[in-house]
Amino acid sequence: MKKKIVFFLVVLFMATLNSSAEQSALLYNKNKVHVFTGYNAFRDAYYAAEVDDTITLSAGYFNTPEDHIRKRLYICGNGAFYNSECTIIEGSLTIEAEGTKIEGIAFTSDIAGVRVITNNVQLWRCYITILDFHSLTQMYARFGGTLIFQCGIRRIESLSYISNIYIYNSTIGSFEYDSVWGVNSDAKNSCVVNSVIYSSTELLKAVYENNIIEAKKSYAFYAVSEFHNNLFYADKKPTISFPSGCVHTGDMYSTTAEVFNNDNSQYYPAVVGNVPNGNDGKPVGIYGGLGYKPFPAIPSLFTIPNWPFVTNNFIFGQLNQEIEIYAISNSRRLCYWWNDDFDKKKYLYLDNENDQIVAQSYTLDVPTSIHGHGPQKGVATLHVIAVSPDDAMSAPINTDITYAIGPSLNASSYSLNEGNIVTLKWKDPTTSGSYYDYAVYYAIDDGPWNLWNSEATYDSTTRTYSAKFKGKKGTYRFVVSTRTNVSGIGYIRTPLENEWSVTVIFN
Repeated sequence: MKKKIVFFLVVLFMATLNSSAEQSALLYNKNKVHVFTGYNAFRDAYYAAEVDDTITLSAGYFNTPEDHIRKRLYICGNGAFYNSECTIIEGSLTIEAEGTKIEGIAFTSDIAGVRVITNNVQLWRCYITILDFHSLTQMYARFGGTLIFQCGIRRIESLSYISNIYIYNSTIGSFEYDSVWGVNSDAKNSCVVNSVIYSSTELLKAVYENNIIEAKKSYAFYAVSEFHNNLFYADKKPTISFPSGCVHTGDMYSTTAEVFNNDNSQYYPAVVGNVPNGNDGKPVGIYGGLGYKPFPAIPSLFTIPNWPFVTNNFIFGQLNQEIEIYAISNSRRLCYWWNDDFDKKKYLYLDNENDQIVAQSYTLDVPTSIHGHGPQKGVATLHVIAVSPDDAMSAPINTDITYAIGPSLNASSYSLNEGNIVTLKWKDPTTSGSYYDYAVYYAIDDGPWNLWNSEATYDSTTRTYSAKFKGKKGTYRFVVSTRTNVSGIGYIRTPLENEWSVTVIFN
C-alpha cells in the first residue's frame, strides 16, 4: 500500500486545527471493539462497557452518562489543552468506582468538572475547571490515593477530609478548603512535585518539592507540611514566614515578571521561564522532573485542517477501487477496518520514528467483501484508528464510502401510509465520453427485484431525475440500475447487488 509524508506539524500548531470528523468513542472489550458516534457516544460506550474496559474518545464535545462512573474503567480522550482538537466534556462527571483512570479530557463545567468520591483515582493530562472531593458532605470518608499527573486544574475543592493525594507536573489555580472542621490528614502521605500553584486560601498539607508557588496572599502554611527547593514569587520578591516546626530547605524567591516573562495569563498549562534549579540540581515547575507532555499516552488521531479525510467518498465503479485517506497522528501505526469487521483489520505504518505529530496520506484498496445490507446496501463504513507500540487504540475517525456504480438515491419520505406516493430522486453523473440511462427496480419485503415501468422526469437545471411510486402495505427496497455507454466498449449494465438501495415502508 502506497504511503507518503505530506507535511510535519509541531505541537503548538495543533491549536489551529479544525476537524470536521464526527465525534466518536471506541470501546475496547475482551479483544473486541465497538464504535459509537455522536454527542452521546461516550454515554453509549459507558453503558456498554464492563469493568476494566477501555473507552477512547475522539476530539469533540461529549455528553456524560446520566449515572455516576460506577465501573472501574480507563477513559482516554484526544487531548485537553489545544482547543480545536480537544476532547471536551461539558457536564459534571462523578467518579465512584475505585481505581478509575481518566486521561486527555477537558472538563469545562463551572459547577464541578470532576467530582471524586472514591479511592485511588488517577487523572492524567486533563484540564478541569473544578475538582471536587465532596468531603464537606462526606466528612469522614477520607477518600485517598488520588494521583494528579500533568493536569491543569483551576480549583481543587473540598479537601478537608481527603488523604494521600499526589500531584506531579501540574498547574493548580487554587486549593480551597470548604470546611471549618479540619484539613486533610498526615502531610507526609501527600506530595506536590514540579507544579505551579497560583492564589490559594490555604495550601494542602503535603510535602512540596521543586514547585513554583505564588505568594501574593498570606498562606496558611501548616507546620506539618514540608517545603524543599520551591520558588516563591509575587509582584515584588516575597519573604515567607514559615510556622515553627515546619521543615523547609532550599527556598528561592522571584517576581512574577521574571517567572512568567510578564505574561502569566496562560495558566493551564503554565508557561514559565527564567527559573533556577533547586539545591537538588533539578529544575522547578511543570517542565522539570518528569517533564510535561500534553498528549495522552494513547495515540491521537486527527483530520488535516481544511482537507477531507477521504477525498473520494463516492466510488462509481466496481469494488476493488482505491481511495486515499489523509490523517495526522503521533503514532507509528494506523489500523483500519470496514463496517463491523474488526477481525479483518489491516495496518498502515507511518514514517514517524520520533513519535512526532505527522500528517500523511495513504492509498487503500476497497475490498469486494464490504457490501452493506438493507438501506445501506451500496454504502460501507471505514474506521481508522491510531495504535501505540503496546496496542493501545485511539478513538476512530469514521467515514461512509458509497461504492455503488449507480447514482445516489433518496426519497422525500421513508415512512408513508398505504396508497401514498413516494418520490425517488437521483442525480445524473454524466461525464464526457459516456452517457447513462436508468432502470428503477423494487423489491417487497426482501423478495425478488421487479422492474418498475415508470418514466423518470429529468431536470436539466439540476441534472437530477425523479419518479413517483404508489405503494401497497409492505417494506419496499428501491434501486436505480445504470446502463452506461462507454466509448469503445458499448453498454454496460451494473449488477443490482452493487447498487445503493433505499428502503421505504408503507404502513
